[in-house]
Amino acid sequence: MTADALDVRALAQRAAEAGAPDAKVREATRLRVLDLIGCACAGYRIGTWRSLARALDAPGPAHSWFEGAERATADALRVNVFMSHAAYMEDGSRSTGGHPSCVVTPTALTVAGGLRAALPRPDDLLAAVASGYEVFLRVGERAYPAIVDRGFQSTAVLAPLASAAATARLLRLPETETMHALAIAASLGAGLKAALRASATQPLQVAQGCEAGRVAALMAAAGARGHESILAEGFFPAYANGERVVPEPSVPRMLGTYVKMHGGCRGNHAPLDAFLALSRQHPAPAADLRSVSVHVDRYTLAAEIEHPATPAQAQFSIAFAIAVAAVHGETSAFAFTQRRLEDPRVRALMARIAVLYDPALDAGYPAKRASRVAIETASGVHTLSLDYPAGEPENPVAPEALCRKYDELAGPVLGDDTDRVRDFVLDLERQPTLAPLLDALERRRAHAWTGTGPKHDQAVAG
Repeated sequence: MTADALDVRALAQRAAEAGAPDAKVREATRLRVLDLIGCACAGYRIGTWRSLARALDAPGPAHSWFEGAERATADALRVNVFMSHAAYMEDGSRSTGGHPSCVVTPTALTVAGGLRAALPRPDDLLAAVASGYEVFLRVGERAYPAIVDRGFQSTAVLAPLASAAATARLLRLPETETMHALAIAASLGAGLKAALRASATQPLQVAQGCEAGRVAALMAAAGARGHESILAEGFFPAYANGERVVPEPSVPRMLGTYVKMHGGCRGNHAPLDAFLALSRQHPAPAADLRSVSVHVDRYTLAAEIEHPATPAQAQFSIAFAIAVAAVHGETSAFAFTQRRLEDPRVRALMARIAVLYDPALDAGYPAKRASRVAIETASGVHTLSLDYPAGEPENPVAPEALCRKYDELAGPVLGDDTDRVRDFVLDLERQPTLAPLLDALERRRAHAWTGTGPKHDQAVAG
């Protein structure tokens, strides 16, 4: 092991320090909790979580969100994580190729909800989220992009470690027990990049990883021990062909993550933002767009589905994202529907959109998620290059924009509670108890799924 190599003891120390002293991190943590709740509301409406919920029937002290079902904490956690990841609108990290919020936030909230007899404080929740982010990002940046090149999905592989860190912080485990929780969790991650091709079920691998991390923390709390050199001897060689040593960033890692302002795969977003900017500069009806060419790096192209046949596949189609934005002005998770896929105007424009590989864009990846887009109209060919889509640290969105995103996603599910939840989370550290927030998430909502009746496991109709 080199002097700069990461071990679970150092990782536990970093997890314990995460978040508390930095006001910007605390603000970002509150906003990410709020954003994740909105994304979970979108995932609830999309409905792909129902196939998992049907398979889980153990009662217990925790709840799966919005349906009011009392479940074992393990089952509630799986459902809530699946729901949180299902709309693919939660935050992400260029340095890991993964999505920390859908792991860390539902784990912290669900574990807290299962501890009603000794409910953690609101600041404990924020500390747990910050710890989970730190572990997810610190480990992930040392495995990426090799982890994806080897066929793994970062979020699922990192989920047990981050979930264990968040659970350990909520349980106030000492550093030694946290270290062993991380050591146990390091061997429990499993997830394949190819599963993204079936995006309606892919969140299951993330959900399983989160539950594995929770169990690792509980085992460590009960005295179980893990191998302290597991990262150097097992994790990094297996997933990344060795550890990539990286310098300490100039800002806390959470502040280097991005938020998503559109639905679908993050690889769609730089092309979509560039296209939307060109459309504002050179307005033309969709029918008058003669051609659109999109150049991307090889990692973005690897996730691209050129001819999507289902709403789930459409989430990974740059051509679909651009076409439905041009024809319908829609870029949210609810653009990805069967009706939109079958719209002849969308299909006609998709046929005129080419997604191409530009080797020059590989040089900036993953520090950049760049794209070059050209549109051809009656007025000529117009080109725009964009290094960072909206929501990246280099191209940030204001907190007010994130609140609007939350309002749009959460309103149809939370109804009258939408404003109350938003205001509660934004002032979380001054709240006396987590109970009102947990009650709002766990309450049975109008049109809640009952486990009976017809299946609706497609994207929302519309």
